[in-house]
Amino acid sequence: MAALHEVKNIRLFLLDMDGTFYLDDHLLPGAKELLALEKEGNFSTLFLTNNSSRSTLDYVARLAKLGVEVPPEKILTSGEASIRYMKRENWPSRILLIGTPSLEQQFADKIDLNNICCMGNSGGGTATTYATAMEERIKI
Repeated sequence: MAALHEVKNIRLFLLDMDGTFYLDDHLLPGAKELLALEKEGNFSTLFLTNNSSRSTLDYVARLAKLGVEVPPEKILTSGEASIRYMKRENWPSRILLIGTPSLEQQFADKIDLNNICCMGNSGGGTATTYATAMEERIKI
């Protein structure tokens, strides 16, 4: 844990969203105050989530509903991180994506979907979903 004098020297706060910045439908104590301090210009924030089922714009809307305005460029989802990684590493041109419609749309906005086989999954992975995806893979 950083001492208070060390925290004053930090220029970027990486904030996990669910359970750290908010919980369910409530901001956690200090969340709005942290963003108010950011406006003074001494540091920046970047919101992170390992939940790929929602897109960046979904999180912008969720935070707005909680009373916090956060621009999309300050939110990094695991889906977005995956897209950036794949582009940087020149990932193979044929991909099987298993995920929610929101994740599929996030990929569609940034990667040519003609090269991706998408398997919708609106409620979490199941053996049936993955078995169906593997059957579909044969068609790629």
